[in-house]
Amino acid sequence: MPCPGSLFNDLKTQWEWIWISLYGQETIVSVNRFMAIWYKAAGNEPLSIVMVQDPGDNYPDTAFFDTDTTASDEETIQRFSHRWSIEITNRETKSLLGSADPPCRFEQSVTRSPLMAYWSYCFVVVWLVNQFRMRKDLLLIAAPWYIKKTITFSDMLAAARRGYFTTGISRDPGVHRSYSTKMELLYRFF
Repeated sequence: MPCPGSLFNDLKTQWEWIWISLYGQETIVSVNRFMAIWYKAAGNEPLSIVMVQDPGDNYPDTAFFDTDTTASDEETIQRFSHRWSIEITNRETKSLLGSADPPCRFEQSVTRSPLMAYWSYCFVVVWLVNQFRMRKDLLLIAAPWYIKKTITFSDMLAAARRGYFTTGISRDPGVHRSYSTKMELLYRFF
């Protein structure tokens, strides 16, 4: 079989249109599903391959591989779209909190350090929500050339660090610069 990327442009590919909820928005996509065996990836186990095209060009052409051959097209696509937030959490925990390469000497430390990083991730998110509910001014600083639509974990972590160090450095810890645009973003986000 040719690679899935070349099948997107093949005129013989039969496409079916479906309505689906992707990342919280209803959209229509065209799908093509077929079964195949990919020896290097899954051995002799058959795979269900779902190719997805978005006619609105909001999402790139994507091929999803699933070992559950009984799942519908919608189930296969939604599994992967729901998984995206988990992958982002894993990446941020590894890169920002150091769970990828902990400097440990003992076996128990090696098994505990990733768990501690995930707990730290949760504490930062809960801290931000708690600060927001108490209507505190958060020090969410964004570069003027970089406009974000959502608050990322790196923003939350930076605000927690600034909030912690500001109280020890500032003469009047209750006085912070107000970032009304970010606060408005928080009100819409939560």
